[in-house]
Amino acid sequence: MQSVERYLREMQSLQTSEDLWRLGIAYFKSRHIHMVSYHHVPPIGAPDHQDVHVVAEGFPDAWVEKYVRRRLFDFDPIPTLALQRSDPYRWSDVGQLMTLSQDQIRFLEELRNAELGDGLAIPVFGPGGRNGYVGLGFDPHKAEVSNIVALKELQWVCQATHLKFCEVLAPKLRPPTSLSPQEKSVLRWVARGKSNADISAIMGVSQATVDTYLRRIFSKLGVADRVTAAIKGVGSGTITL
Repeated sequence: MQSVERYLREMQSLQTSEDLWRLGIAYFKSRHIHMVSYHHVPPIGAPDHQDVHVVAEGFPDAWVEKYVRRRLFDFDPIPTLALQRSDPYRWSDVGQLMTLSQDQIRFLEELRNAELGDGLAIPVFGPGGRNGYVGLGFDPHKAEVSNIVALKELQWVCQATHLKFCEVLAPKLRPPTSLSPQEKSVLRWVARGKSNADISAIMGVSQATVDTYLRRIFSKLGVADRVTAAIKGVGSGTITL
């Protein structure tokens, strides 16, 4: 069984998402986990915010093909709930932990019909709201992970792997829009809900100057309103709150 320390040490030298995925799969298999799925969910406003990244290992090919082709991840309540939590939970408990829509109920019926068994839903968190979900299905012929130490180890490995994936992905994304220090300051206050008058008083400049900064911000970000500017600024990493 591969140790967490060894896994983390090997992970640090990796440069591609493919190598990272292979290392992760080998680690999970050593823990008698026979199905692994990973959903990477970019934040709204990020340059790749429409590209939900889903990969899977060990699931039946027909199920994975249907899941991706029909975009079932839009109706899958398991990752949806995971992104609202900080602790892992069992797939089978999702109906007890959240109110389900009709589409989500139908999805769970399809999941049961696929006879994939049960597993763990583990939320993972990244920079600027770049979060994700890891699903771990256990080998039915092996003992399930039940003790708290083993569960926490899995959670640590999932979290560390997600952060490494974000690191590997970063150079492939468009760089954040270049704003001046003053424009960034204005946008931060906008994102915090401050009015132009508030920002004027806070920064010690006239409201006309704030208006000018905002027009420049809108132009650079390609937006037409304050809310969209704030969302895009935070999601793209142009500003942090």
